[in-house]
Order: sequence, then structure tokens, then C-alpha cells
Amino acid sequence: MRALNRLAGLGLLGLVAGCGCGDDQVCRVAGGAYYAIVPDSWDGRAELPVVLTAHGYSGSAQSILSRAHIGDAYGAAGILWLVPEGEDGSWSTRNSPETREPDRRNDVAFLGEVLDDVAERWPVDRARVAASGFSQGASMASELACRDPDRWPVTMPVSGTFWDDMPRSCSAAVAVRHTHGTADGTWPMEGRPISTYHQGAVDDALQTWTSTADCDPTPVSTTEEGRVCAVYSGCRAGEVRVCLHDGAHVFPTDEAALQVEWLESLDGW
Repeated sequence: MRALNRLAGLGLLGLVAGCGCGDDQVCRVAGGAYYAIVPDSWDGRAELPVVLTAHGYSGSAQSILSRAHIGDAYGAAGILWLVPEGEDGSWSTRNSPETREPDRRNDVAFLGEVLDDVAERWPVDRARVAASGFSQGASMASELACRDPDRWPVTMPVSGTFWDDMPRSCSAAVAVRHTHGTADGTWPMEGRPISTYHQGAVDDALQTWTSTADCDPTPVSTTEEGRVCAVYSGCRAGEVRVCLHDGAHVFPTDEAALQVEWLESLDGW
């Protein structure tokens, strides 16, 4: 990860340390491309936990790789970090504007293919796999866990969620950590219309997660590093935690480190 950060500072993001794929150091499957960043501490044998981070609308894998605060936190925790490339700078999630485009890639299938490809290249601990993402990437991370929970048993969306019409339930219970800014104007807490589409509300997504997992109806309130969190326990898988800060549409610089702390608190992680 130290090498990754030095290269990021130089703008040489195509040369990623720890990537075990092609000559150009980009991993490829039939549907597209991704980066896989192996932690420096890996002994070459132990099973690796995995976190995938999906970029936001009009972003790219490079825009995520350049955020040292994410890669440093995952690398220090011994996590294999996956950073996939969206199609035309975004992700095709249910009911979003991207779904209107003909022949659009099925990104739930694509990212499942990415994870399967990674598991063929490295020894992956399938019980310790999480999907994260920012903004529209957070919507993608939510879709992965909701529609393909066998591959993605944990989700950590940041500043985004499902689009309306909101799914009322998911395929199986998953552990959830959702982080959002109360002053977010790009994806407001209550969602917002975009043309004929509508971003979903955080509270509605919370209802979907907690009802699917049969969580206790009353959350416990706690704080963490300037965030106020509602924690739903008694769930059939981990917990559902929603943490709010008073900022805008951001991936907070300490969020990845807090994600790691939370992951390590989950049974089986």
C-alpha cells in the first residue's frame, strides 16, 4: 500500500503495487476491468478478507485508488481491496437512470464475476467479504448485498442507497453499515427526483434492511468519531448500523478506518 500511495501522488495509477493480473496490472474478466490490491503484510498463504469499493457517478477506479485514506486503512487491516471500473462512469442499479440505456451491463452479475475471478487468483475467505461504495457506488453496494447476499454478506454504503421504487425485502439477511451526511444535497437523506427517477430515502432503506434481517425494532444510539449511530441488533446476520454526520456528500477521510473497526466487531470476521 505504501507503493500505491506514492504512485497515486505521482498520477501513475495504472501502476498499482500488489496487483497480480495482466502486464498492464489491470485485472480483467469478460464484463470489464478491476484492480485488486493485496496487503503488504500478506504471507502468500492465509485466506484474505475482501472489501470492494465502487466509485460514484462520473467517477472511475482511479478516483477511488487515489484516496489514500481508504487504501491505507484496508491495507493495514490485511484486507484484499477490490476497485472495479464502472461502465461509462457509473453502475446499472435498479430504477436508476442507467437502466434506461439499451444493452447496459448487468453490474450485479459483473461484480459477482469479479469476486469469483479474485477467488481463483488468491485464497479468499468467502465469509469475510464486504461491498462498499460512494454515492451511486453506494447504491451498487446495496444492490449487491440485497440481490446476491451469498457473495456479498456485508454491505457498507456511503452517501447513497437504493433508488425508488425501494425493494421491500432482500434475498437474505446481511450485515449493514450505512454512513450519510445530514447536509448532503446530492443524495439527500430523504432522496430526490432526477428527471423521472427518484433516489431512495435512507429511512426507507433502513426499513428494508432491518425487516429482511428480523432485527429488534428499537435501535440503540451510540456515537463514533463525530457520528451519531442507530444500531439495530438481534438481526439474523450481524447488525444494521446507520451512522450520520453533519457533513455533505462525502466519503469521510476516517470512514474506511471506522469500517474496519466495525467489520472486526462482527462475529465471524
